[in-house]
Amino acid sequence: MTRTSTLPALILRTYPVGEIHLGVRLLTAEHGVVQALAHGARSPRGKLRGVVGPFHSGLCYLYSDPVKNSHKITDFDVRSFRTGIREDLDRYCTAALWIESVIAGHAGGSGAAELFPLLESCLDILAEIEPRKVPRLEALFLWRFLDILGAQPEPGRCSLCETVISDSVEASYSSASGGFVCSRCGGVRPPLLSAGARAYLSRSDSLSVEEAIEIGLAAASLSELRSLLLHITSEVVEVPLRSVAVALGLRGGTEKP
Repeated sequence: MTRTSTLPALILRTYPVGEIHLGVRLLTAEHGVVQALAHGARSPRGKLRGVVGPFHSGLCYLYSDPVKNSHKITDFDVRSFRTGIREDLDRYCTAALWIESVIAGHAGGSGAAELFPLLESCLDILAEIEPRKVPRLEALFLWRFLDILGAQPEPGRCSLCETVISDSVEASYSSASGGFVCSRCGGVRPPLLSAGARAYLSRSDSLSVEEAIEIGLAAASLSELRSLLLHITSEVVEVPLRSVAVALGLRGGTEKP
């Protein structure tokens, strides 16, 4: 990165630094996660006040010091504020889960170029989507994020013996093998995924996110799918996803299917 650069960026997280500054974690397609400082972003007269905020995306103007390995945001031209996410609890909790997963997964490593447009498009959809479709969108992002990380299990094939798992039965997920297992190899034990949920994942792979969220899925199967994807994502990024526990507390201890 040169001393002065302009690049598309998505703000993942901000935190206070001193009395008037903000530390910022940015996601970029070219450099993955970039840690930067927004001078005066908390000052009443700071030009970055109200501009640098979580879920905002646009053109970021950076000054970088290669010696100190530090970055300073000199300006941010916001193209999308996504205010709809902050106005609804379920939307906000879903976005927070995605952001935490991305940061814990080191922005997908070398897959940042794929992750950047995926997260941008999913956040755009999340800000406007009907509330009943939020759980499906949450699951679809995690499923595609796992693919970018190279950890997406194959829904219709046993990860141990490689035989096809029947479309009409539920399947067990094995953390040891990192995939689904047939009844012969692993029996039928939790965590399980219904045949309907596995079929949903297989079908969604050939569709855009916008198309995939229009496919219906039974409430029980969707709840099962979300739980399993959270389980797999936590294992892959190797840290507990704290936003899940926070969301459960805010929602009164229960997940909405």
